[in-house]
Amino acid sequence: FFFFFFFQAEDGIRDLVRSRGLGDVYKRQSQGDEHMARKALNLIYKSDQDAYEVLEELKESNESISKKSFVGGSLYKTYKRAFWMGIAVPAIQQLTGINVIMFYAPTIFRSQGSSYMFLTFICMLVHLLATFASLFVTDKLGRRFLLLVGSAGCALGLLLATFLYPKPTMTATTESFLFDIAIYFFVGCFGLSHGPVE
Repeated sequence: FFFFFFFQAEDGIRDLVRSRGLGDVYKRQSQGDEHMARKALNLIYKSDQDAYEVLEELKESNESISKKSFVGGSLYKTYKRAFWMGIAVPAIQQLTGINVIMFYAPTIFRSQGSSYMFLTFICMLVHLLATFASLFVTDKLGRRFLLLVGSAGCALGLLLATFLYPKPTMTATTESFLFDIAIYFFVGCFGLSHGPVE
């Protein structure tokens, strides 16, 4: 991004595109300094008529662009849902809690004894397989469906894991095994939905 901004035109890419290379003229015309804009156009064009036509075209362009401004204009109304979905979906992905499971899996599984690295390996394998499976089901089932079902599955998996978390005094029991299954279920639901879809 640095290089893009470093080599940007003086009047800005936006002004350059909107005015077709007449950045200074466009800027002066939009600020209401029509006399200076016409003077600058007279330097470019040989006849006053050509300069006048270009100035009128710039006025029309400015009016149509100001009507289509993004915030509060027709562009925002047209793309409002996509705009907010583009913000909400990645935010929800971060709020699922997958980073805690992926980064701290050895610590989470350590309470179950010496096999915590094997349990972490199984967790990562479930994530890999679920992500691979999503390649085949995403287009068939649809992204919306996968996100809804995946979110519900993630919530259920974390809820079960919360209640089944092994106490420090516990040994390997059915409850600790169910805790592992709940974590794997959560990771699998994430791998099928939020991970690859977003």
